[in-house]
Amino acid sequence: MAEIIHRRPAMFSAHIPIVVYLFRVMEPEDLVRFRAGILWGIGRLADIATSDIDAVLPWIASCLDDPDPQVRGMAVWCLAQSRRTEPLQARRDLLSDEGVAVLYLDGSLIHRSVAELTRRALT
Repeated sequence: MAEIIHRRPAMFSAHIPIVVYLFRVMEPEDLVRFRAGILWGIGRLADIATSDIDAVLPWIASCLDDPDPQVRGMAVWCLAQSRRTEPLQARRDLLSDEGVAVLYLDGSLIHRSVAELTRRALT
């Protein structure tokens, strides 16, 4: 859904809140499985959903502490996409996090460590 909105914002921008606030309506056991995907969706919408992202920034930042490296990596990527890297400034520990996250970008799956994503976000 986020990709469709990203590619056709004029037609589907009214659906942005559905993606951005999805974590608020999910059952906790479902949220564990879908957290990384929700972060990817928010990151994909970063350029057209700035005020919505400001509202969920604390939740995104809290995902930096998730035990799953996929979630941590997606949180870093999401913050970078939204140009809100302030939460990363105080998290120098992420610069040594070798956990791997898989991102879908430009039609390909790309493997990146949380540390690499953090370095890129901070530069």
